Formats: sequence, C-alpha cells, structure tokens
Amino acid sequence: MITFHGKQEIKDALLAQIEKHRQADEIVQGYGYWRDGKGCAIGCMVHSRYHRALAKQIGVPVAIIYLVDSLFEAMPKIPARSWPGRFVGSTPVGVDLAAVMVEQQFVHWLLVDSVRLVGHVKTNTLLTDCAALYRLWIDGAKPSYKEYT
Repeated sequence: MITFHGKQEIKDALLAQIEKHRQADEIVQGYGYWRDGKGCAIGCMVHSRYHRALAKQIGVPVAIIYLVDSLFEAMPKIPARSWPGRFVGSTPVGVDLAAVMVEQQFVHWLLVDSVRLVGHVKTNTLLTDCAALYRLWIDGAKPSYKEYT
C-alpha cells in the first residue's frame, strides 16, 4: 500500500475537495461523519463514515485515519477546519506508511501527546494506560495479552 497509489492527481483532487468543503464551512466537529453535505475530517474526505474506505482510497493505514479523526475532534475549532488539508498536504505521494504504526516509540509518543490534546478524563486514563504498556514494550518487557485487554 503506497500513499495516493503513487499518483499526484489523486492527492491533488482530494486537496481540492477538502478546500471546497473548508471554504463552504462544511468541515464540522461533533457533527458526525457525513450528512447534508457536511462532516468531520474523515467525512469531508470520503463522503461517508467509513475509515477503511478512506484508508483504501488514499493508501494510508487505517490506524492513521483513526488518529486523524481523533486529533480533529480534539482540536480547537479554528485549526480543526484546516486539519484535513494539512494532513493530506503533508502526506507524500508514493510512500509506504505501514511501518509508521508499528514503530513502538512512535505509537508511545502519539498516546502520550494525545493525553495533552484530548482533555477528557476517561479517555486520558485509557491513553495513559496504553502508553504505559508501550513503554514496557520499548524497555524490553513483554506485557502479557491479559495486560493489553
């Protein structure tokens, strides 16, 4: 799986679509994925609620798509409007991002940094617990399956 299936025109078309939604103020937090021509970061890119469909459409691991969605919902309103375009714009054409989500240190950083962004007690507890397990893994321990569930 390579980003935008190696085609700049796929990226350019998606950026144009996102910009059209941004200018029309159709990128909305807390609204749902896609309805009545409006939606979240994911909805405005794929015009549905299906993260896997977007992942397949642009050649990005679905875990990254969920991360894009989570960060969008956690951001302040103004920067959130430009987030889908910034994500797509910063993603290079023709690279394999599969290894990014496997790298334990990167995932640990995402979890720890997300605690700062989210600001929701229950979610932050889950993120912190998961980050602690990744820290054990990074340090050479092998947490049991039971610890992960």
